[in-house]
Amino acid sequence: MSLVAVNVTSYLPVRVGGMQRLFGMSRSNHRPFQTKDLDGTLVIVHPRNHWSEYGTLVTLGPPFSDADLLLVHANGPGVDARLQETFPDRRILHYYPAEGGSFYRQRQWDRGRGYPDSQIPGIA
Repeated sequence: MSLVAVNVTSYLPVRVGGMQRLFGMSRSNHRPFQTKDLDGTLVIVHPRNHWSEYGTLVTLGPPFSDADLLLVHANGPGVDARLQETFPDRRILHYYPAEGGSFYRQRQWDRGRGYPDSQIPGIA
């Protein structure tokens, strides 16, 4: 019984504390999605460093095509075009987690980084 007590009071708090923000995953990554009206939107997520930038967002919506918000991992311009054909009634936005929560109508390298007109008024 004393081993369980030592485990619960000393070992477990250190182990669990070390798992906070593991791989950069945190609920704070959801904030840009919670403050915007994204109903009927398909968001293409462009992670810069690691898949977990997309993985933390998966819990925002169910994996069904009839959900209000669909999230997909960026897989190139060809896939983006097929997504637009597959979901013609949805607004398609591009999201770059490393850029602080801005949503764009087009891929950033298609329009050039940093131009304010590439951001969507009322969304970005």
